[in-house]
Amino acid sequence: MLLLRIFLPAVGLLFSHTAVVIGQSFTQTHGGASAQDGIGCMATADGYLAGVRAHDPVALEHTGELYVLNGSGNLTGTNVLPLSNEVFLQAMANGPQGSAFLVGSLLTTAGAEHEGVIVKLNANGSPEWTTLFEGPASQQFFGAVALPDGGAIACGTTNINGTHDALVARFGADGTLVWSTTDPVATDADAYAVAVADGVVMVTGRRMTFGGTSDILLWRLDMDGNPIWTSSYGRSADEEGRAIIAQGPSIFIVAGWTNSFGRFDVSTGRIPDHAYLMAVDLEGDTLWAQAVGDTVFRHRAYALSNAPNGDLLLAGERIDQGRSDALLIRRTASGAPIWERTIDTGKEERLLHLLPLADGMVATGWSFAEFGRQLLVVRRNADGF
Repeated sequence: MLLLRIFLPAVGLLFSHTAVVIGQSFTQTHGGASAQDGIGCMATADGYLAGVRAHDPVALEHTGELYVLNGSGNLTGTNVLPLSNEVFLQAMANGPQGSAFLVGSLLTTAGAEHEGVIVKLNANGSPEWTTLFEGPASQQFFGAVALPDGGAIACGTTNINGTHDALVARFGADGTLVWSTTDPVATDADAYAVAVADGVVMVTGRRMTFGGTSDILLWRLDMDGNPIWTSSYGRSADEEGRAIIAQGPSIFIVAGWTNSFGRFDVSTGRIPDHAYLMAVDLEGDTLWAQAVGDTVFRHRAYALSNAPNGDLLLAGERIDQGRSDALLIRRTASGAPIWERTIDTGKEERLLHLLPLADGMVATGWSFAEFGRQLLVVRRNADGF
């Protein structure tokens, strides 16, 4: 039987931020030894609040943390989320009226299983509630989408059937579980992102094939959690869906990567990773698809958002022989290229989250440099500068 625990926020963990800020472009990294992976960012009156999956090099444990940044991206404070055991934050979903949701998992007391966790942050950055999604096996949340009613839908994976099955759960505005469902198939499947439009819930991720490669998972449900259909998209190599957004009431855009489609590299005899965009209708039929990349670098997309004018904003990484640069891409609503920018702050960079602003965007992820992986926060204008 599934159990839930809902926690009210700890007294004293408060922030005084309430509104969206508009400011100059910046590139900032914050952290120390070991790892501080940025998983998302929300705008506040005084700057930004970043969610961080941190690793303590002394205690050898993971914690969930909130980094308070000013309008220039400088660090002004940190707070540790009051969660028991080790916590692995995976994603942030921005919501209406400036709210946000953090999702991930906690290790159980025995340390052998994961419990899904979702934390709601109100508009001033305070944790409003925390809900643990507990069951007889491991559950982890990898993505979420905020709902107009103040709740959220989270997606991830569970091993309740002995393999990885895609998991989706809806939570009410007070943190109560409304419903949950899984997509049991013969091969492993993970749900990485979810979007909602006009009563349609669309989930993307990856599904393993019997040949050992992965295809893009696409799974449609209704708002009551009833599965409508599920499908997979791919060819002979690998595809993964990492982000999804609604484009109007009847079109969804998936972003991720592929090495089945794209430019063929004669020197290696293969197609390197290309960032991948795919538009589908409500029946799962492909309206258009594009592989974004070349034969010099590997491209991967981890985040996708709509710009205020309807353009597509992508974030991820561009990889070259063991090194990577953070990657930002802007395309039209139909996928035509506008610009592509890279950010190099060290040995490796990866962007995982996008926050669209009226005059640009903020992207969040991590940078691997001298001391380890640190929070990376990048603000750019509408032209990517």
